[in-house]
Amino acid sequence: MASSKSAHPWYIKKRYVHFDVPLELSAAEAYVTNPDNVAAHPFLPFLRFDLIEPRSKRTAIGPGLFGFDPKHRPISYASHRDGYIYAYYKYLLNELYESHILANGLDRPVAAFRSQRERSDNVSLARDVFSFISTLGQCDVYATDITGYYDHIDHGLLKQSWGRLLSTDKLPIDHFKVLTALTQYRYVRLHKVCNTFNLPIPPKRYISPRICTPREFRERIVKSGLIKPGTRNKRGIPQGSAISPCWTSA
Repeated sequence: MASSKSAHPWYIKKRYVHFDVPLELSAAEAYVTNPDNVAAHPFLPFLRFDLIEPRSKRTAIGPGLFGFDPKHRPISYASHRDGYIYAYYKYLLNELYESHILANGLDRPVAAFRSQRERSDNVSLARDVFSFISTLGQCDVYATDITGYYDHIDHGLLKQSWGRLLSTDKLPIDHFKVLTALTQYRYVRLHKVCNTFNLPIPPKRYISPRICTPREFRERIVKSGLIKPGTRNKRGIPQGSAISPCWTSA
């Protein structure tokens, strides 16, 4: 018999505190697999915080001298029910994506952010790349990093890629709703929410299983103007949602 994880790879019951509470597998599955539910779903704003990653950077003082230059990465995480939807639709799209790159001979070149390789660590992925390079003999290798990649994803191209995977020019209503939730996402700063409700940062489940009631959310979050738009100029999706990595290699 298949395990719950293998039968439902999109489902992970996470314990963080948000504007709603986690669902058990049966409830989550019944909700996200019904397109009508997803099409009518009211997505909540993400909670956002800055992840500070230490890194060294060569200074202009002289060769061999490095300074501390921390990188601030804005991370946005979805409410529980929203998260199940994002994870389920990522699962659906990944299945189509894997078939697409296999059919077009791109199975080997695309290494990271793929469902088949999610269990691989960075060292293993790098080893695969270097092993491939070693078979080429003399060659040039170009390495680069894209600053603010998620913040600059073009919404029009994203919609085209989504439709291409589904083999349609017009997305089904449920898929379009998920796309809209990504391209018109909203967020609230975690520290402002915690300050509003006098909670520790991050909030702890032993204090409360959820940040606030729906009424408190409307009165103290919505009416206080704490919700901010996450995108502008028809570009950008949240870094931190379950479905966002789909578009790093599409």
